[in-house]
Amino acid sequence: MVGPAMGCRSSKGVGVMDQILRRPVPVAVAVAMAVLLLVNGVKVAAEPADEFMPVRIENFLSTFAPYTVYKSATFEELAAYAREMGLASIRVGIRWDQTEPFQGVYNWSMFDQRVETANRLGLRVHGLITRTPWWAEDPALTSFRTPRPELLAQFAATLVERYNGNGIDDAIGSDGRPLVVEAWEVSHEPDYRSVWDAANPTADYARAYRAAVAAARAVDPGVPVMTGGLSARGTTQYLRRVFDNLEPQELSAFLPVHLYRFPNSPESAVGGRYAKQSLLDRIVEFKREIFDVYAPGRPMRLWIGALGWPSWPSEPLPTTAYVTDEVQADYLVRAIVLALSTQLVEGIAIVCQLVDNTVCSSTPWTEMGVVRADGTPKPSYQAIRTAVEMLRGADYAGSEYLGPENYALHFARGEEIITVLWNASHHGTSSESLVELDAGDPGAIRLVDRDGEELEVTLRAGRAVLTLSGRPRYLVRRGIDVVPAPVVVPARVTGTPGGTIRLNVPVLNPFPRSLSGTFTLQLPQGWDAEEVGKPYHLAPAGLEILEFVVTPPREARTGEVELIGRFSGPDGTGAATAAWVSLARMEVVTDFRGGLEGWRVSTSDAQGGAHLSTEVSRAGRPSAKVSMRPDPRASGRLVQIARSAALPVPGEPYGFGVWVYGDDSGCQINYQVVDRDGEAFTVIAAQPIDWSGWRFVSAPISHFVSNSGGAANGTVDYPVGFRALMLSCRSSWVPEVVEVYFDEVIALYE
Repeated sequence: MVGPAMGCRSSKGVGVMDQILRRPVPVAVAVAMAVLLLVNGVKVAAEPADEFMPVRIENFLSTFAPYTVYKSATFEELAAYAREMGLASIRVGIRWDQTEPFQGVYNWSMFDQRVETANRLGLRVHGLITRTPWWAEDPALTSFRTPRPELLAQFAATLVERYNGNGIDDAIGSDGRPLVVEAWEVSHEPDYRSVWDAANPTADYARAYRAAVAAARAVDPGVPVMTGGLSARGTTQYLRRVFDNLEPQELSAFLPVHLYRFPNSPESAVGGRYAKQSLLDRIVEFKREIFDVYAPGRPMRLWIGALGWPSWPSEPLPTTAYVTDEVQADYLVRAIVLALSTQLVEGIAIVCQLVDNTVCSSTPWTEMGVVRADGTPKPSYQAIRTAVEMLRGADYAGSEYLGPENYALHFARGEEIITVLWNASHHGTSSESLVELDAGDPGAIRLVDRDGEELEVTLRAGRAVLTLSGRPRYLVRRGIDVVPAPVVVPARVTGTPGGTIRLNVPVLNPFPRSLSGTFTLQLPQGWDAEEVGKPYHLAPAGLEILEFVVTPPREARTGEVELIGRFSGPDGTGAATAAWVSLARMEVVTDFRGGLEGWRVSTSDAQGGAHLSTEVSRAGRPSAKVSMRPDPRASGRLVQIARSAALPVPGEPYGFGVWVYGDDSGCQINYQVVDRDGEAFTVIAAQPIDWSGWRFVSAPISHFVSNSGGAANGTVDYPVGFRALMLSCRSSWVPEVVEVYFDEVIALYE
């Protein structure tokens, strides 16, 4: 396992056959076995699967140290920082082209030194295989970096044998002990064409990965060999096409993904550089679309190989990608705690570099560290240390509803309950909120700040009273009962007063035992529902999507409404936010029934076009079909249909929506409006397109991702006109053809 599982392969209960299978196999034999398996289509043995055991923070955190030249800090300094912060492991890159520059000729010195340093400091090592040497490239596929599977298999087997510490052909450190690497990852962000440039990238990567897995497991059946970390611009569409070419037993129990989301908060669903999803949305997406489809019933977890925010000491910030140092600390702690609450994440590697300007050479990546280039710690350094100290030895125990946008996540350690508290909205903002919680034993209660400072606790009639903000706090209590409730990921939808609204509410079991009960919506006065209560029966790590159909009254006020759900079951009762419903008055701006006259098509890094089509119809009339053949090696792929003169829109709409027939391509939908001064605002309406069929997508203008022209003051000066719809494919991997259909463009009013 990576994180807690690395180094935790238990020998308890190993039978005679298992002992035989675990006997070491020479590398040459392992490679030959792997090739025979591949040629003859024989299935590869599965990686031994652990039970769904709790993940704790002391085994959870990691960092990244690629195989490169370090500028602001040495590898030894990075490892020392990691250990002092309480990190458990370190992801160390090994460049194949430098380690084996000629076939069979090895230079292990640099990697050995780094593994020894990490081992000595008590950091588990996760090895990352990168860069195909020239002699191992597969000319049948490409001339750039794609390896011949049998040669990759040989290198993987050699690595596993050298660093598995089994006493045979081991790398030996200066203290005479074997050097140990406990898990391996095949390539870094292979969803980018600049990394894996093959004729059929997904199938060819799967072929090479299968060979590496087979050879590695022939040497050591228990070694985790993972697919290359999916880039932050990657989508599940890429993974699905890779996994379509693999058998379930060939998959590791851990899926590496990179989940950068800067500058957005962990809770934000605004969209921007990456997905228009909260961190919990993203985690559940991998569970729903990958784990439950390709390894049903098997305990799989994410390995978040990169997560962080570039930071600057204070405002003004260098660019919109940055946050302040204080905000970086808040976001990192909140992301760690949210990921732990799902128990679907095996570990998180903090930032692409632990020290600023160590590895990355371009902004904003140069300031991703938690230590500045001059060696002084940022607030995040102490904040992460405090999180590890406060939650060490504690298991996630459940959550508590304290009002909208307030988070209260409980962790249990013996008789102690440590509750991590903060305030954050899905719009990416935080505010102060006064809350009360059961104080428990008044003589044992403690309140600890994000950075470890002890704070006074206000007690009132057996209740602890405190003010929440975006800065996390820890409330430590005894004598508290916590109900083990499922994790509820709130739905976010837009509808009209009097209209039918469909809600899909994911509920997840983060516990190693089953949960069952009923989740019942607490509807506002005058609202109706087909069914207000839905039962759930969740196995350990189980996920269900509860579907509700609700109707607000025609006289309902517009604006955002929180729908609360109450769960009840054998373990007790509780509540959680079930959905955020934006009620709006809607007016159609255009439905394309007049054709595309007045619209012009433009493209970037793609071939594309637009025309009226009756292939797909939502309301018995033609829709606007937009097609794209994206350049797979480019990044700014775009097909835009824009008005020569913007369509006038009356009043002051707060946002716009559009009916879209999606193709599950992983691309995104943007719209653009222009205000009275000629300032243009581009807004993400859907990111990614992860559905097939018709769906209404929308976003407020205030969530714009870019603005230009006119006053360029970032303020919408009404009236506005609707100018453009955009099909944008900025993800790292895209299909050969993307086709979507647009129907009504609708203005949203409060």
